[in-house]
Amino acid sequence: MNKGYLFIMMLSLFSCGEVVKEVEFRKIDNLDVKEWSMDNVTVSADISFFNPNKVGIFLERFSFNVFVNDREVATINQEVKTELAASKVFISPMIFSFSPKQIFKKFGMSPLEIGLEILTKKELEIMYKGNAIVSKAGMELKVPVEEIIFLKK
Repeated sequence: MNKGYLFIMMLSLFSCGEVVKEVEFRKIDNLDVKEWSMDNVTVSADISFFNPNKVGIFLERFSFNVFVNDREVATINQEVKTELAASKVFISPMIFSFSPKQIFKKFGMSPLEIGLEILTKKELEIMYKGNAIVSKAGMELKVPVEEIIFLKK
């Protein structure tokens, strides 16, 4: 990209007299287990962002790892391609699946051992860590995503 084009693009973004502010990750909530079997666990949740700018911006995708009790269990790579309206909170559904059998193999534990570990803890810690990608005028920016949810028994 030539420097003159980049300068004109940045000038147009800042021409309204205000600095463009970063999109803010707000939270992940409404966690719901849709399917649970020894072959597959499917989980859905809502992820929300706030666009503090006076212009809309596009949420392209998000990509992050999911950890349960400090063990990585899944990776979410989801295309979204939707507009975050100006000065609004936006909520996007997300869904991910993982195979409990693969987790058993990965951690060298039997299903019974993992089941007992989960049953003996008073809460289950689920952590999401990664980035959402937003764009405007062909430029992409990363929005850090890090959220820990404690599910109590």
